[in-house]
Amino acid sequence: MRPERNEIRVVLFDVGGVLVELSGLAMLLSWLGPRVTAEQVRTLWLASPVVRLFETGKMQPVAFAEQMISELSLRVGSKEFLSELYIRSQRLLPGAVELVRRVPRSYVRATLWRLIPLNPCSCVEFPVVLKGKFRPHYAMWSEQQRIERQSPQYLRNVIRLITETGLRVKKELLPMKKDQVDLTNRTIWIPDSKTDNGIAEVPLTPIATDALRNQIALSGPGQYLFPSEKKPGTHQKSLKKVWRTTLKKAGIPNFRIYDLRSTYSTRLSAGGLADEWVTQMLRQGDAQVMKKYSQMKLQMKRSVGKAQSACQ
Repeated sequence: MRPERNEIRVVLFDVGGVLVELSGLAMLLSWLGPRVTAEQVRTLWLASPVVRLFETGKMQPVAFAEQMISELSLRVGSKEFLSELYIRSQRLLPGAVELVRRVPRSYVRATLWRLIPLNPCSCVEFPVVLKGKFRPHYAMWSEQQRIERQSPQYLRNVIRLITETGLRVKKELLPMKKDQVDLTNRTIWIPDSKTDNGIAEVPLTPIATDALRNQIALSGPGQYLFPSEKKPGTHQKSLKKVWRTTLKKAGIPNFRIYDLRSTYSTRLSAGGLADEWVTQMLRQGDAQVMKKYSQMKLQMKRSVGKAQSACQ
């Protein structure tokens, strides 16, 4: 399975004058004095072969500055020329960050820039290398199926609900009551959550709806979807033991059940859903949470790449 020859993988933005406004031409005009107009300076700049060589990476900055200074008979040094024209005089154009953010995460977003430290793409979430103990795990479909085959029925329902809705395990799913579920309209109501945005009505996919219907039948006559076997009238508090046992039976290295929520968001993101919408679906108040899940998207791509290589 080789990629299509004309498949678009990267969206490349030029920065200067496209995403970032460079006001350095005003400084250039002040250096030239009254002998030229602003329109003449702009025309000169656009038509200059020296500028084209520099902006296409075929000329080094210092050589570019020296040639422009000589060509325009300016009384400034090359360092001052570059600093005033490119580095100091810049700001993001209105809508620049929004434009970059609208590019689906299924594409690689890149910028072409030289001497412009103001990069609008730095304001948009990208895959990052995470430091510390947190190492999110993305569960591939085949891996999820292996886990489900070794799971007791209620845990199988838990897995499908989290990967289809992104519900938080302890705060939202385990204490859920049956009267929060509306199978007719395929929604569930979350009255209490980790964040204010978490309190919301959550839509259900057909898979999640079937899992809920199965769990309602499995749970018996009580009010809770996941009743406790040890303390009747209460709900389960933890799934750690059964989760570890199930992973061991499936022959899969241990990872947190909470990462299934991460798997949910990564699948949304890999499907091309914009970051803002993924954040809304997660019911998060902070878009920075996407940094956690973008690393898993890379893991998913590597797994897909291995599968593709095996087919060749």
